[in-house]
Amino acid sequence: MGKIRPGPDPKAALVSEICSLSRSPISCIHINRNSAPCFIDWYLILGIQEDAEVKLIRKRYHKLALKVHPDKNNHPKADIAFKLIHEAYLCLSDETKRRCFNIDRRKNNCLKCSRSVSHKTKENRTDTKPNRFFQTLRDISDKFREENKVIERCLKTNTGIVPGNRTDETPVFGIPNRLNKESPVFNPSDYKFCGYPHVRNRVFDNNLSDWRMFMRSRSTCV
Repeated sequence: MGKIRPGPDPKAALVSEICSLSRSPISCIHINRNSAPCFIDWYLILGIQEDAEVKLIRKRYHKLALKVHPDKNNHPKADIAFKLIHEAYLCLSDETKRRCFNIDRRKNNCLKCSRSVSHKTKENRTDTKPNRFFQTLRDISDKFREENKVIERCLKTNTGIVPGNRTDETPVFGIPNRLNKESPVFNPSDYKFCGYPHVRNRVFDNNLSDWRMFMRSRSTCV
């Protein structure tokens, strides 16, 4: 029986990957960089996004450091990989250094080549400010819709429990019954007393004409 060969060591593979990323120049057919030095992308070394928070950068650095530290990794280039992730952490954890690095990174990156990568990254991100804003609007709309349903159910329940099964033809104290109607909820015309307001009659008109004649004669005398 043949011996089972052990698989590749994950820690050794990680060291090889970090070293290969540091040697890979950011170049393409759109930009000629024959004279430019090799640019190391610290975001690729740590495996994080450009907008990652310092807390995430520190967490990622500690995780990688435990795997590639020369005392815990037997790979011959473990020392180089550890120095690379340490330099990446020192640069990205400092606000001033990170701002300068982002400027250099945008100068060295090709927009045409990185457009598809950035597009996929934006699609996977669901916690952006516009998405949060529209999600808040949807939550508010759903809340109002639910409250509207509750009010409608309450109105229907109240109209269904009216004692005596009164109808529109059964007035209460001279006021037509509108309790079993959903809308309008309040109608002032239902609460007017019978016969009010009175229509002006001839007596009122005669008194008004006499008052006008009195005022006219008084002004003439003055």
